[in-house]
Amino acid sequence: MNLIKIILIFLFIVFSFSSKATLADEKMVNLLRARIEQGEKLTLEECIELAIENNPNIQAARSTAKTYDGKIGQAKSDYMPQVNLSSGYDRSKQQVNTLDSYQNSVSLNQLIYDFGKTSTFVKIQKLGQEASNTNIDDVVNNIVYEVKSSYYKVLYTLKTKEVYAQSVEQYEEQLKQANAFYEEGLKPKIDVITAEVNLSNAKFNYIKSENEVSNAYADLNYTIGLQETLSYQLADNLDFGNYDMALNDALKVAYEGRPDLKGEITKETIALESVKLAKKDYYPRLNASSGYGLGGRDFPLDSSWSVGASITLPVFNGLLTHNKVKEAKANLEVAQSNLEILKLNIFKDVQKAHIAFTEARKRIPVAEKTVEQAKEGYEMASGRYEVGIGNSIEVKDAEVTYSNAKLTYYETLYDYNVAKSNLEKVIGRK
Repeated sequence: MNLIKIILIFLFIVFSFSSKATLADEKMVNLLRARIEQGEKLTLEECIELAIENNPNIQAARSTAKTYDGKIGQAKSDYMPQVNLSSGYDRSKQQVNTLDSYQNSVSLNQLIYDFGKTSTFVKIQKLGQEASNTNIDDVVNNIVYEVKSSYYKVLYTLKTKEVYAQSVEQYEEQLKQANAFYEEGLKPKIDVITAEVNLSNAKFNYIKSENEVSNAYADLNYTIGLQETLSYQLADNLDFGNYDMALNDALKVAYEGRPDLKGEITKETIALESVKLAKKDYYPRLNASSGYGLGGRDFPLDSSWSVGASITLPVFNGLLTHNKVKEAKANLEVAQSNLEILKLNIFKDVQKAHIAFTEARKRIPVAEKTVEQAKEGYEMASGRYEVGIGNSIEVKDAEVTYSNAKLTYYETLYDYNVAKSNLEKVIGRK
């Protein structure tokens, strides 16, 4: 019966926690739905806040860090007195006599001094908690980048959708003109057919762009941690801000702020403390103890008590301590190597991210100029066709050039914003 009660209590606790998580998710969804109904738009910062609050990867990292509260408490347990109660009963038979025996006792043991072994172990667990907290920051840093990248991808796909929508409108107008010219006998039937084909291709591209928008929203919902399809609008645009950072400055920020670097430095310290901890087994351990007991064959039972102290000095344990120290030193070398490897990777990551960011920033003015030139060419070709001078091929070429120029421009803006976000990620800046 007691086992059934325990199982029911366990299931109740699990259900309570899952219900709380579900309620939190429902609360966020309802909040988003209310804002959408009011016509509000989500900013990049708001999407980042939602992801930090709701993304399961961040929640998992936080839960992992919480385990160190228990580990630190376990490490500190040696500081506390150890109290044990015992009780026993024996019944034996010798020839014709049956003998009963009772034993009851309470004992207390207290660590007096162990040459810093317990304090070192506690310190290692606290350092482990510190490293786990830096892992949270690292996970958040990566999630923030994913949100930014997904957010900008939605904006980019919306812009490409606009371009293809404009192409549809332009080809619809061209088809009207071609029909009008054909009916008046000014242009051949091939112009009408060409305009119809161009319009069909433009509609095909527009349908594809709609699917790309949906996929981009799906990625953004995933990074936010949203498990429901909601159609919401974004407040920001693909902007070109006046943002710049020298490579040396970026490297300085990275070496000072990268959470994974802080974590590796802490792990190196843990490895160093672990060497010290392993060496503590060479030293003695001083304990105090006391006890009180009741025992005997007949009531009232006889009482006894004891108070004492003991010192335990390891003399030889089969080279166990020697090999534990050897292992700890090897782990320290591994931690030091991992730290140097990470530093090299940081230098490479920052350098490559800075190159990509600089390249994307330089491409934007060129792309802007190309759009202006392509627009002028398209307007000239359309004007020539409207007055009956140009031909449909000239208009189509100009329209394709103009659309491609706009697509390239928005792609460059997208590359710039993603490159900027990546640079911020690799230097550890959210």
